[in-house]
Amino acid sequence: MNKRRTKKRRTKKQVIEIDSKGCWNLVSHSQNNKNTRKAYIKVYGSIPEGLVIRHKCDNNICVNPDHLEPGTLKQNQQDRIRNNTNPIGTRNGRAKLTEKEVLEIRALHNPGYRYNKVGRTGNCELLSKKYNVTSSLISQIVLRKAWSHI
Repeated sequence: MNKRRTKKRRTKKQVIEIDSKGCWNLVSHSQNNKNTRKAYIKVYGSIPEGLVIRHKCDNNICVNPDHLEPGTLKQNQQDRIRNNTNPIGTRNGRAKLTEKEVLEIRALHNPGYRYNKVGRTGNCELLSKKYNVTSSLISQIVLRKAWSHI
């Protein structure tokens, strides 16, 4: 009784919604730059070496080739800052805290512990346990090196 197993390749259908600005919003797949790159390459050919694909429409799920252009990484980062699409705070998928918690940490922090001879511990360690993050992150929050946008 030898059953032959075959692998079936299942592909998810791409669902694209066209909005009023002419963006082709790819809503059936996770947001990543592979889809954007594929759309550009399909129409214009290879991406010039050292460049990334930017969205002229500032819509990161758009795959309309007319809305895509090559540019430097620096230009792309400047676009994200200008358009407020930079993944900071809770928009960062790895964020462990909310804006409210960051403000609480700053309010609860005792500045007397900041320049302790033992180091930046004490109050930071207590807060780190309360919020389940590292004392280093608490210190960076208090010194506004982390979460500096709020």
